[in-house]
Amino acid sequence: MTLGVPTGKVVLAEYSDGWPRAFLRERGRLHVALGEVEGVRVEIVHIGSTAVPGLIAKPLIDIMIGLPRYEDWERIVEPMTACGYRHKGEWGLPGRQFFTLGEPVTHHVHACELGGGFWEPTLLFCRVLQRDELVRDSYARLKIDLAAKFADRREAYTQGKGGFIEGVLGEARRGR
Repeated sequence: MTLGVPTGKVVLAEYSDGWPRAFLRERGRLHVALGEVEGVRVEIVHIGSTAVPGLIAKPLIDIMIGLPRYEDWERIVEPMTACGYRHKGEWGLPGRQFFTLGEPVTHHVHACELGGGFWEPTLLFCRVLQRDELVRDSYARLKIDLAAKFADRREAYTQGKGGFIEGVLGEARRGR
């Protein structure tokens, strides 16, 4: 299993059983680093396509860190940078602090408020993909099409998935 995507590029790979193991290794490392931040107890979960068995994905591990309060993000920047992460700020998504590791990038970390406006929909979308093969397959086809069109335009690739994701979230919230 090889991890890494050059910044700004879109590269997809077939699902690898190594992705969950890579997440577990990094979660352990982050728990040690963040466990020393007094008064900030975090929850660390695997999200994104590498968390969905059988789904094609960019070969980088997406991790979400749930903070007790969003304002606590400032307290994790130093330990995250000590682990080699680059802090990117909200990176276009209010309520989420974004960190990257490696070049090519091997890990994304999204720090947000536990149970908040970024946490809940992100987990819901991941859970739908994990349990619904038809949605997962439709999402895979969309990703392949978008990657072919936007191989050098990561932002356009990401924006191209937005309508699909919102549609799935809307259906899931209505209990379908």
